Amino acid sequence: MVLIDLDHFKQVNDEHGHLVGDAVLAKVGARLTACLRDSDKVGRYGGEELLLLLPGMSQQSQHRLRAIHEALSLAPYEVGTARPLQVTCSVGVSWFRVGDTAASLLARADEALYRAKRSGRNRIEPEEPESSVA
Repeated sequence: MVLIDLDHFKQVNDEHGHLVGDAVLAKVGARLTACLRDSDKVGRYGGEELLLLLPGMSQQSQHRLRAIHEALSLAPYEVGTARPLQVTCSVGVSWFRVGDTAASLLARADEALYRAKRSGRNRIEPEEPESSVA
């Protein structure tokens, strides 16, 4: 499970208006769609948060996450403003564990996302490794 937060997106709406913010979201959606497989699912989770389900993605296939992050963050967004807008994103990732519920998977992705934001934003943070019981 992947949670994506568009960094400082409220500032885009405040400075340029909600129509521009909506245009950025539409372009984010188009960029995401170009990166995803037919089996992947994406949805808007909150104002500036997106939730991705990437079935079969292992911890060893993080190159896909980097490709998604780069697709959203590297190129500016042409949305009818005087200058293209640079928008970055923070990403939190969790992987399915035996016994997981949707809530536990989401909680770990959310925790990873907030670590990414606290660590300076515009980065990918995986969930913490499963703690071993001694």
